[in-house]
Amino acid sequence: MSASAKSVPPVYAVLARSCNLAADRALVTALPDLSPEDRETALDTLVRRERGQGLAAVVARFPSFDAALQALVLARADRLSAGVRAAIDSGNIDTRTAAVELIRRSGSSKLAYLLAGALSQRCPRTRMRAGNALQQLVAEHLRQRDVTPADPAARRERRQLAMAIRQALACWEAHFRTEVITAAMWLAEELEDVIVHRAGQPRSKLGRAFDELLRGGYDRHTTGYLLRALRSPILRGKAARWIGACADDTFMLALLDELWVTADPRMCKALSWIRRLAWLEDGIRPLLELDARRSEAAAALVGGVGITNDAKVGLLQTMVTAGRPALRRAAMWQLVGNRSPEAVAALRCLAKRGQRALARVADRELKRRSRADLVTSPSASARGTESDRSVVSTFDAYWTRFDRLDDARRAEFGRRLRAALPDFDRQVRTRLASSDPADRVRSVQLVRAVGMADEADNHLYGLAHDADPLVRSVAMRALEALDNPAARRILRNALRDSDERVQANAIEALDALEASEFHDDIKDKLGAPSARVRASAVKLLLKLQRREAVDALLAMLDAAPRADRLGAVWVVERLRLQSLTDRLAELARVDPDPQVRRRAARVARQVGEAPTVSDWFSLSEVAGP
Repeated sequence: MSASAKSVPPVYAVLARSCNLAADRALVTALPDLSPEDRETALDTLVRRERGQGLAAVVARFPSFDAALQALVLARADRLSAGVRAAIDSGNIDTRTAAVELIRRSGSSKLAYLLAGALSQRCPRTRMRAGNALQQLVAEHLRQRDVTPADPAARRERRQLAMAIRQALACWEAHFRTEVITAAMWLAEELEDVIVHRAGQPRSKLGRAFDELLRGGYDRHTTGYLLRALRSPILRGKAARWIGACADDTFMLALLDELWVTADPRMCKALSWIRRLAWLEDGIRPLLELDARRSEAAAALVGGVGITNDAKVGLLQTMVTAGRPALRRAAMWQLVGNRSPEAVAALRCLAKRGQRALARVADRELKRRSRADLVTSPSASARGTESDRSVVSTFDAYWTRFDRLDDARRAEFGRRLRAALPDFDRQVRTRLASSDPADRVRSVQLVRAVGMADEADNHLYGLAHDADPLVRSVAMRALEALDNPAARRILRNALRDSDERVQANAIEALDALEASEFHDDIKDKLGAPSARVRASAVKLLLKLQRREAVDALLAMLDAAPRADRLGAVWVVERLRLQSLTDRLAELARVDPDPQVRRRAARVARQVGEAPTVSDWFSLSEVAGP
């Protein structure tokens, strides 16, 4: 400070030349009384000395400085790390508070890592302020990134903030601050290993905190976390349901922006855990104004999620016929990659009536598939089956591949393994008691496939009252194998469950048990708000030749909601109601919804000359109740 010292009063020049703690403290005490130029000189002197205790005194007095002096300190915040660290380790709460406030107001990502030390303090007020400061730093970073997304400095700041959050998560059980979890969700790309591995451990308090925080509502910055959580067996259930139930445009568009992560095959496969897309249940209107990049992401999302092939192909076909060029192309390539019979039918339709360029693509794909089918020999298929059998030779292999097996192979492989493995039943019971709802669902499906409901009856009774509605719904179908008073009582009580899937599956189970004594309870479900519940009730009551079921079915065929008409078509298909094929043919011609038209046409063709239900069912002559 030799050159600058000439501009300050002699006493301050002496302090500037004296390199000791007492001189540093004297300079700090004098700072408010110096002129603006002398303040800068004194501050620069203290910063250049890099003495932790001297800088800690600046930090401790920061809240008492006037606005001009605070601005000078904030401008040098990145060089005060030694003082901020010492202040955070101080036993004085006001000093710790001043350090956290300095980091927060400076917005310095370089100092963010020091907040982990504040989060480890025993003082709740210090932990609270540190958590808020860390969240605010990340929020400000995200706001700046939205303004200047290509700024190289922003990428460096993001890495520094991620390091700070990683350290804060490492001491999670010392502070339990939800602000840290929120910040971690926002920077999920840099913290993927923490999310997938540490938070995804069974009974992890950190994982439970991530789950509980989602209840606060949809936040577009959490899309990266939700996608990566799909890779965790513990977190994927809630993440998939959260994405599937969202109909918020802002959130879903942010999800499309984050969908680049599916370039990783593991992430692409994880999309299949999403079993619903509420965003598109009322049509593709949200996709019509997307740019080319988001159009490709939207098609990849529809093609990758685990909804039924019928619904998936219906959406993709609508995107091809009604979307903008970029959306049409992206959806067409998803159809080309889909090997289901529904995709073949859609390609045939597009080849005949689609836009010229896309019709050529559809026609060439159909020809390619025809040539591939010709060269596929029965012996090759047999070899594939033998390969499956050799792979599914242990319970873990069977468990891992279970969701990819069809019903016949689930039963065949499961029964063969059960006969060969002495501990098969024990492993099934262990998974029936799993803490992961997805494991409980799969284990109940396994019980049904293998036919061991009698051996697992107590578990099934308990799972029929599970906290997770999906677990309860699959348990209802498993109870149909237990034709006893306890199972029937549970099924009857399930008709009053809050979840429509549970109610519908309970009706299906009672139908399989031919439990006609409950027909009055089921008749009440003809007025249920859920089309699925009404359709199941109609199917059961039609077998009992109830007039109310006829009226309800005809009303569903003419109802405005698409789900009602689809439910009615499902009833006609299940009962093979030949007398309604003309009505289905009319739906196939004039219905405004392409999925209803397509399914009505298919069912009208499939219903044979001999209906399953006797010929009493007639629109003009129907028996009374």
